[in-house]
Amino acid sequence: MNKSVLLGATGEMGRNILAELRKRDYYQEIYLLGRESILQIPNEAGIKKVVVDFEVLDFDLDILKDADIFSALGTGGSDNFEKLDYEYPVAVAELAQGRAKSFNVVSAMGANSHTSYHYLKVKGQMEEKIAAMDLPQVRFYRPSMLIAPNRRNLEVSEAIMIYFFKFFSPLMFGPLHDWRGIKPETVAKVMVENAMAGKERQIYQYRQMVK
Repeated sequence: MNKSVLLGATGEMGRNILAELRKRDYYQEIYLLGRESILQIPNEAGIKKVVVDFEVLDFDLDILKDADIFSALGTGGSDNFEKLDYEYPVAVAELAQGRAKSFNVVSAMGANSHTSYHYLKVKGQMEEKIAAMDLPQVRFYRPSMLIAPNRRNLEVSEAIMIYFFKFFSPLMFGPLHDWRGIKPETVAKVMVENAMAGKERQIYQYRQMVK
């Protein structure tokens, strides 16, 4: 029986990953691991909701066994940024060691633990920490701007950036090519397909996600 575990199912990326998982017969069990907000997701056969406190992870670890884990935790800017983008994914990955089949993470274009830009530095530190763990297969997905103009709670500054990337992305070539904006459903589709196929590549940027 094929099994998947999804972190961050109520966010923009998480909703799209869940939609991809629902489309397919490959995963007979889909576990949603998250806060109480996951209870708002409609009940459906094969979907099991596991409410957890990410500060003190206490749940049946058997759900991680032989599972493809998808992490869509994260936020572009809040007081909980480092918890959501680093601490929580790393904590679940640590528990998944010796259990999971794969760990698939939404990261960010430009992730680099040595950069001075805090957001990308934290993303890079998260990638390095998880990549060094005892996991059979790890895949990091590095989208630039997610083209999601209808996203919930969209701030004016974010709406402006989305408009900018929608207009200028086709003009980005050479070293800027992988910085093109990308739709969240495109990222979600390739994440699920690669997990199903057991693809060995570790890092996916724009070129690999739209290929």
